[in-house]
Formats: sequence, C-alpha cells, structure tokens
Amino acid sequence: YGIVLDAGSSHTSLYIYKWPADKQNGTGVVTELNECHVEGNGISSYMGQNGAAGRSLEACLDQAVKDIPKERHQNTPVYLGATAGMRLLNISYPEQSAQILEEVGQKIKSYPFNYRGATILSGQEEGAYGWVTVNYLLENFIKYGFVGRWLSPGRSTVGALDFGGASTQITFVTQETVEDIQDMMKLRLYGHEYFLYTHSFLCYGQDQLLKRLLAHIVKSQGYSQVVTHPCFPADHSKTLKMVNIFNSPCTIKDKPETYNPQRSLTLQGSGHYEHCIGNVTKLFSFNSCPFSRCSFDKVFQPNITGSFMAFSAFFYIHSILQQITGVTVSTPQQLEEATEKLCGMKHSQLMTLAPNEVARLENLCACSVFIKTLMLKGYGFDDALFPRISFQKKAGDTSVGWALGYMLTLSNLLPAESVEVRKTLTIGAWGTLLFLFIFLLIVICAFLLLRTRDARKKAGQQGLEFDEKVRGFGLLLALLLGFLKSLKMCSQTKAAALMANIPRADIDPSGVFKYVLIRVHSREEGDDSALDIVRGYGWAEYHGDIYDKVSAELEGGSLLDCECIGGGRIKHDPDAKKIHVYGYSIGYGRANHAVTTEKLKEQYPDYEVTWNNEGY
Repeated sequence: YGIVLDAGSSHTSLYIYKWPADKQNGTGVVTELNECHVEGNGISSYMGQNGAAGRSLEACLDQAVKDIPKERHQNTPVYLGATAGMRLLNISYPEQSAQILEEVGQKIKSYPFNYRGATILSGQEEGAYGWVTVNYLLENFIKYGFVGRWLSPGRSTVGALDFGGASTQITFVTQETVEDIQDMMKLRLYGHEYFLYTHSFLCYGQDQLLKRLLAHIVKSQGYSQVVTHPCFPADHSKTLKMVNIFNSPCTIKDKPETYNPQRSLTLQGSGHYEHCIGNVTKLFSFNSCPFSRCSFDKVFQPNITGSFMAFSAFFYIHSILQQITGVTVSTPQQLEEATEKLCGMKHSQLMTLAPNEVARLENLCACSVFIKTLMLKGYGFDDALFPRISFQKKAGDTSVGWALGYMLTLSNLLPAESVEVRKTLTIGAWGTLLFLFIFLLIVICAFLLLRTRDARKKAGQQGLEFDEKVRGFGLLLALLLGFLKSLKMCSQTKAAALMANIPRADIDPSGVFKYVLIRVHSREEGDDSALDIVRGYGWAEYHGDIYDKVSAELEGGSLLDCECIGGGRIKHDPDAKKIHVYGYSIGYGRANHAVTTEKLKEQYPDYEVTWNNEGY
C-alpha cells in the first residue's frame, strides 16, 4: 500500500494505492484503493492558524487507517506533495510556508504509517508526474499480455494537460530541440528514454486567473465602486472586498496605490461575450518571443504532436459546458459555439440547466473563454489537433493527476530497465528447484532408513553391507549439499558480487557540496541486476566531476556500467547529526532525493535526514 496527499491550492485529496506484494517492482499493477477529499481549502489557506493545516487532514488519515490492513500500516509509505498554492505562499511568506509543511508533517507522523516527507513540487515535477500517471494508466509503458507476461505495447505516449487552482501544466514527448533547458526533462522507464517538454504556468490556474481577471477589470474601470464584469451572466451581481482580489502575488501588479483591503466592490454582470474575450486575452502576452517560437509570455514551446489527455479542472469545465449548452465539444468550432452560447445565458437559465453546479456558474463563462484562449491561441491546438484531446477525470477506476506518478517514482515502482524479458531464473523458479532437491533428499533418507531397519535384522556379513550403505548415504548427502551450495554460488554473477561490496552512500564528512545519484548496472550476459549509489564531495566544481571519477573507477573492470540519474546538493552537519538533501543539477537534472535520503539513512541510521526540491 502507498498513500499520497495531493495538497493543491484550493483543496487537499488523499489517495490510497495498492499493489500485489509478491510482484516484481514496476510490473504495472498499482491500482487506486480509495480517495478522500479533505474538507476546507488547501493547506496554504491556513497561514497564521497554528496547527490548523495538520488538523484538517485528520478525517482522511483516519479513513486511511481503516482502509489499510493493520499489519500493513508500518510498511505503508506516505508522501505529501504541495503544488502551486504553496509555491505562491513560499514566494510571499517562506517562513509561513515552512511552518505549514512542518505542521502537516508532524500530524502525519502521529499516524502508524511510514512517513516519507512533505515537499513543495516544482511546476516541472508536477507536469512530469501527471504525464507519468496518464501513460501508466493507459498502459503505454507496459501491459500484461495474453501470453501471461508483461510486454511493451509499442504505443506512442500521450501528452498531459493539467489545470489546477493556481497553475496549469502542459507536458508531452517531443523530438524537437527544447530551446529552454528548464522546460526539458529526460526519463528512462522500462528500458526506454523519453524526452519531455514540460512547462508550468504559475498564476494561470483557475482560482488565480479569476482573481487576475477581476484585478484587470477593476483596474481598467478606475477602481470604481460598481464594476461591470463582461464574463458574469447579465442578471447576476456580487459584492466582495478588495482583499479578496489583491491578496495574491498574481494580482500585485494591478493593486491600487491607495489600497484599502476592506473596501467593498459590487460586480455587475453584462454577459458580453466579445468583451469577455478581450479582457481574458489581456491576461496573456503574445508579443515578443526570445526563441524560435513561443506559446505565450515569452515561453518556448515546440510544435504540438500526438494525442493528449486533459484532466483536473479541464475535465469539469468541459463536462459542464457540454451539459449546459448541449453542444458536443470536440473541435475548435464547437468549443467556440458552446462558449458563446454559454456566455449569452442569464444566471437564472444556468441554474435551471445545472442546479448542482450553483457555486461554479458565475465563473463558467470566464473559465470557458480562458480554456478556449489557452488551448487554441496559447498552446496552438488547431482543427487537426484539438479532436485528439481526451477530457477525462479517471482512467479505469483511478483518478488522473500527478499523485500516482509521484508515488510510483518515489517508491521506485517504475524501473529504468525493461521487465519484459527475464534472462535469469525468477525467485519463484529458484524456490521450485530447491523444493525438488529437498524433496528428493527426504525420499532418499526415508529409503535408506528403511533399508537400515532391515539391515539390523541380519547378522555377520550383512552388518558389513550396512556399514557400506551408511557410508554411501553420507557420501550422497555430502554431494547433494555440495550441489545446493554450488547452485547458490552460481546464482550470483561476478558483477553482482562486485555490486554487493559497493557502498550505497559515500559523502564528505561535513559541509555543503554537490552530489550525484548513480545507477550501476551489470554488463554480464543474463544478469540484469542494478543498484543506485550516492556520491557527494566538496572538491567537485561540477556534478559531472563526481560522476566522471566514480564511473571511471567502477567501469574499469568491464563488468559494470554506470548511468547518472540526477544530482543535487547535500548539507552535512555532523555535530547536529543532520543531513539535508536539496537542489538539482543543470547537466543531469534533479535526482530523486527520496531515494538518496533512504540510502543516506542506511549509512547514517542515527541522523535526521531530510530533503526538499528547493534551491540549486
């Protein structure tokens, strides 16, 4: 079992996953057992409320205790990943952000699970984990074939479109050169390398874009007491305070010089479709581009290729838009038609057509116009590409989002090497073989014991025959034991024997220094063993300096092969018995700090070892 808490900007969800414990890692059998939605807003909303963020998780953690068998509790890893809401809070109030993460961590630690840390995901990680989830659930990496083993289906991967409360992500495989290295990620899964383009647009999530839209409209109308909102239904009005608009880093540039946070504003809807498009478009910048081509806001994007899955708020808005207008939205023209039809409706009409969506109705026109502008003008989905977008909430029985990909990656359930071919005997095969030999040994012993009983009834020369049989039995037993021992020795290759003696972690005794996570493979035929090792030294100016030295030493005997799977930094404080892992490598990308942490804990069992993805 495994648990992931998705601490989003507007809410937190807890997901419980399960997989057969007797399966080999990475065989594509992880499924969702249950999900629990935490009441209230996201954990970032509890700033200044001591302990409230942790207490908000109690009901869902209690549910997890019930859902997972008691004997499995201690072995169940729990991860908390916070996304754009906490990224924004960390920009404005880093100390409050750290305090909230500490509070939720302490709350999770009070439960009988194996707490693996709480961290703020980068936008790149959020996009990549969502892409992993989508393609894992669609069995694009690996699937169980009718021949009874796991096979590579040979299918193309699907791009991922995520629309959260504070950010939106686009991730897809590209063969083009990614001109901005920050938007490039390389993953090796099941023996295949995937070159991803992934970008996260902070302040373009649903909640933040609505605040930005309001801030722009209020500013454009001179911060007057009554403001006409072209995206609101014509018969709808709303009163709110200035603080509800300008309490975010995303709206600070439109904040008035003389700012009274408690001043009230009245928003009066006009339901004017063209004016709504004009105001929403102003939230994007389509002007200058420092690269060969851009999506918007001077962000490089290669040409869109392949199919995509759109999830999170994309799914909900697309679904409600079709429900209310009766238009099937599968082409740009249909999206345009449905959006214009929706924005022309009055609030009373919307309430009749969607009585269960009252809270969303006032912003539905703005969100639909935003999605249309983002996908068609921003990302560049045209008549040929838009129909290849699938809007989904779940794949099978599992919710689509970054949470599953996050747990799979941190739990090492997604291997770098292919599992479709096994060149050596499996554990089950070895067990069967040993059972047969032990059974044969028991049969031989029983046979000899029976012969011994008969021999005791005889005298003279027959006693001599008995002694010869006993000696023969001893010789046979020795031969069998020797054969079993040789089988055990043969099951370990020379490369595996070498890897068994490699220290899992070797770092400087103190200081702050770069480190790399290296995957060591066997080169011997029929041996697919591998292990990850951590190496960190203060003498290295670049991460590549460490990798070059270590790989040269390990690969010298022609039995081992090395691959750098990421880097970062380590802060080692031996006096306080603390190690902190963080940052990334420009050349190799960010290492899986969770894996690094586990290796260091083995090496330093009495230390407090922590990690996050912040900094360089």
